[in-house]
Amino acid sequence: MPVVLLGLSHRTAPLEIRDRHTVPAQRIAEALRALSEYSAVREAVILSTCNRLEIYADVEAYELGVAQLKEFLTTYRAMRVEDFDKYLYTMLGAEAVEQLYRVAAGLDSMLIGEPQIMSQVKEALRIAQDAGSIGPHLGRLFRTALQTGKRARTETAIGQDVVSLAAAAVELAERTAISRGRAASWWARARWAHQRRSTCGLVAQRL
Repeated sequence: MPVVLLGLSHRTAPLEIRDRHTVPAQRIAEALRALSEYSAVREAVILSTCNRLEIYADVEAYELGVAQLKEFLTTYRAMRVEDFDKYLYTMLGAEAVEQLYRVAAGLDSMLIGEPQIMSQVKEALRIAQDAGSIGPHLGRLFRTALQTGKRARTETAIGQDVVSLAAAAVELAERTAISRGRAASWWARARWAHQRRSTCGLVAQRL
């Protein structure tokens, strides 16, 4: 199973680049169907959040698979590879598998152990199943990753005191002595982020 991962995240790309490359949830199935038309791509899953875009693919061969994933990005996003290549990371085989496990366990999140990523990985799997872009290899890999993420949260202390970045921002707001007007603005943004149920958090500005 030659698994390839091509992606960018908060570790490699600034916010404006991540925003530019986020694939809206309603378009992921369409993107997966387009990706499946490439000859080297046998299975594919797209994990797109505000903090990462990762494409996991079961490919015929590593070199050709990576080349076609990059071609897909340039075509689908209507960009030159030079515009985003420096932000991309590529992982092959066991390294790609380990990365998915880390992501599902919340170890690669901005806030270690945050729980939202589990539902996002699960949703990525569901969309790929509905789009018909996933088969036995990636299907088994993603199910195992979800089980690993669940075990990490039930058998270790990871994420014990974490709800989400947004909830952490709310807690910080509660503990920070700020003026009434700015507090109201802080709370409004925190509640908005929490309702999105994403890994996006608020960046606390120095007051």
